[in-house]
Amino acid sequence: MAGKNRAPALIAALALVFLPVGTRAAGVDPYEAGIKQLSAKQFAQAGLSFQQAVKANPKNAMAFYYLALARHYQGDRSGAMNAYSRVISTFPGSQASSLALRGMASIDPSIMQKLGLSSAGGNSGSSAAPSGGGHNYGSNYTASSSSSSNDTVPDECRVYFTKDANCFVMDVRLGNRPLKMMFDTGAESTVVGKNHLQELGLPLPTGPSVGTAHGVGEGGGQRFWVQKMDVTLGGITRRNFEVCVQEHMPGYPLLGQTFFHDMRYTVDNGANSIHFMKKKSDRGSVYSSLSRDPNVVPFTREGNEIVVVTEVNGRKLPMYFDTGASGVAFSPEHLSQVGLTIPDDARTSMSQGIAGNSLVRNFPVGSLKLGPIEKRDFEIGVTMSSHMPHPLLGQTFYNDYQYTIDYDKSVIHFMRR
Repeated sequence: MAGKNRAPALIAALALVFLPVGTRAAGVDPYEAGIKQLSAKQFAQAGLSFQQAVKANPKNAMAFYYLALARHYQGDRSGAMNAYSRVISTFPGSQASSLALRGMASIDPSIMQKLGLSSAGGNSGSSAAPSGGGHNYGSNYTASSSSSSNDTVPDECRVYFTKDANCFVMDVRLGNRPLKMMFDTGAESTVVGKNHLQELGLPLPTGPSVGTAHGVGEGGGQRFWVQKMDVTLGGITRRNFEVCVQEHMPGYPLLGQTFFHDMRYTVDNGANSIHFMKKKSDRGSVYSSLSRDPNVVPFTREGNEIVVVTEVNGRKLPMYFDTGASGVAFSPEHLSQVGLTIPDDARTSMSQGIAGNSLVRNFPVGSLKLGPIEKRDFEIGVTMSSHMPHPLLGQTFYNDYQYTIDYDKSVIHFMRR
């Protein structure tokens, strides 16, 4: 499950990110009007709305960022660069500043070097943080989860990540070329865009596409191809490994379930690391025995994806356990399953998934619970255009926990950091 586009992405590829909105004013809020106009590709009108929004609230960093983005979409590269630069200088260290830097990098790929920063490793076209969400494929393709005898899989291996909007970004080698990828339990396959292969100087797939991927956005199914190549993460190498290739992905490529499903691993949010272990090896894990206790949550599999049963205001609801989602994402249909409706004062933001842009309405629910974790007055996002069989349980719900995912026992063991 994921997302992309031709101009810089409004929110990460193959991902859902909920960005802050401005203070609501009396009558029509120009910030929210601008968000809707961006979604409708009314870029000139959106620019005017965001000009009003920044005048009304000079502290709304995202309004400044979206103003730059509207200019970028209109093809005003010079105006966009100036506006992006203003975001970076006015709001240093903010999420808007990070997104603006990526927008600048999509216009001038050398900007990272000019500013003395490291390259985004193939993500320069993205303008927001990532999120996954059950990358679903057409019936003519099933994601391969078989391992090769030529793979290199050590008994244990610790790999470190950085965080982008709560999501895990890791250094991977694709075809022996370095690439930043997102560790995504909500993606059933490992997925890249043709644009990533071009940036790495790797050959593109040929022939007709083999299937259609569905996810968040208004654009419907997205064609994809399958290409075999070597993929390395830390000491783990999958050789002649099936990678799904989409036409274009402005955000991070996804390291999905087919890469790590046959290992047990512990995610340590404190140390920013993932400790992988062979399934049959108990050595080195902080959890050598996952017995029944309140901290253990069972899961089932749908294809390669992990499905857990949550409780929303006391009502049970299956959700994808999705480390590639920065927040918790519902569709309107999921909301009705637990007897909720979108309140009139819900905040409006925007997301981009594999099928394009979608409006998001954000509001708190009274309670969201999974095993030992219960969050009250917890904000969820409702993506108005999506094809998700289940909601996405993303990082904001469990990023203050350490957890082990054990595929042999089909459980997740949580420990508070």
